[in-house]
Amino acid sequence: MVARVVEGDDPRVLQLGHRPRLAAEAREGLLVEEAAADHLEGHEATQADVPGPVDGAHAPLAEQGLEGVGAQPTGQPGDGPSGEVGGLRGLRSARRFDHRLQATPQRTAGARDSARSRGSSARSSRRCRGPAGRQSPRRTGADRAGPAAPGCYHAAVREEELVDELLAGAGDACAQASDGPGGGGVVLGPGDDAALLAPPAGHTAAWSVDDHIEGVHFRAAWCSPRALGRKAVGAALSDLAAMGARPAGALLALGVPKGFGRNEARALGLGVGEKLSAARAALLGGNVARSTAGLRVSVSVLGWVPAGRGLLRGRARTGDALFVSGTLGLARAGLLHLERGGDPREELFAPAVARLLDPEPRLALGETLAARGERVACMDLSDGLARDLPRLLAASGVAARVDAERLPGPPADLARALGETPAALAWVGGEDYELLVAGSHELEGCNDLRRIGCVVPGPPGAVRVSGEFPGARAKGFDHLAP
Repeated sequence: MVARVVEGDDPRVLQLGHRPRLAAEAREGLLVEEAAADHLEGHEATQADVPGPVDGAHAPLAEQGLEGVGAQPTGQPGDGPSGEVGGLRGLRSARRFDHRLQATPQRTAGARDSARSRGSSARSSRRCRGPAGRQSPRRTGADRAGPAAPGCYHAAVREEELVDELLAGAGDACAQASDGPGGGGVVLGPGDDAALLAPPAGHTAAWSVDDHIEGVHFRAAWCSPRALGRKAVGAALSDLAAMGARPAGALLALGVPKGFGRNEARALGLGVGEKLSAARAALLGGNVARSTAGLRVSVSVLGWVPAGRGLLRGRARTGDALFVSGTLGLARAGLLHLERGGDPREELFAPAVARLLDPEPRLALGETLAARGERVACMDLSDGLARDLPRLLAASGVAARVDAERLPGPPADLARALGETPAALAWVGGEDYELLVAGSHELEGCNDLRRIGCVVPGPPGAVRVSGEFPGARAKGFDHLAP
């Protein structure tokens, strides 16, 4: 492969004095018009994506290069979604959130001097052009993350810069981790190779992980980086709620695509920090790596539950009542509305969209159930009642009967606007992150628990729904279904 030439000139990339990999001259006819990039010192590279120091053989326009080379920012922070116009998002390694990062090689003095002397035309307000000279629209603000226009060159965004912005956005959640030993059990937070924790006396650790993958769990057009941070942490904390655990902290692992920069990192960190702080939990550390398939956010959460009082799925018994918390099906209503091109701010659908993008884990309810010390079975509803209820029943070796009229679905007018029924939305809808509980009939009304049926003898996992409604035979969401 050969490098594309910036504004018709020879990019002249320097190389080491051994193992020549560069063509003697730049080939004609290869150029990017009005590209937001500076000229480089050296000759044209014949091999792309060569890892190594920046003064080694490499292609100046390598789309997936391991080190950003050459281009200077063409605008001030805030000009684009990363605080720059473009920016090569390749990261050299996947390091933890610490400040002992190894120094990364800088451009040679010759390259920097050349950039300064000839940068006036490149450091302009011109935008990158893709194939066929189509001009990409100017994007502004941290909440408009997305891939850059094809053919655009990106200035380097260092990993430590991105991590610093992420931690700055997380703010109070990082401060909680740095407070030292305390009731939360956090001894050491971000800054070393691993976090240190000390479990409170008489408690057991509860540990879970949850992923949010672009195109699977969210779409960038609907979910800003800040909203994604809140959504990812809220979903992960819901697993602790289902175990009756009090949150202590979280680890955050990011796979960042090209086009994800400083502003996006700060906004994502802000959402993460808001959700963790509300749960009195700390951001303990994490990892950053390059992603070639969209943004990926993985949140691992840790909490403490009184020893012997964890809420498990396998403790339902025949004769128990079945309960759910809150309203079911709101998140599905929000999803259907957005999929049909609806305005997320529309008054009728705003609560449904909020439930989809900003789930509230039922932490207080989980801790209350654990503190009571009673036998209960519990799990959170992430994939829908139709799928999650059989899981709880199978773990307990029992069956259940559900009364469709008792399902706490969304308002009837909202369901009608979508051509659905409240019962169908409540039965099939996922991502509500409410709690499903089996236990004593006396639990009804405890922290908003509503009875929807009872546990009966029968094949493990079997469910009989009394009352007919569209979707009553649906099985809920399966990540690996064809």
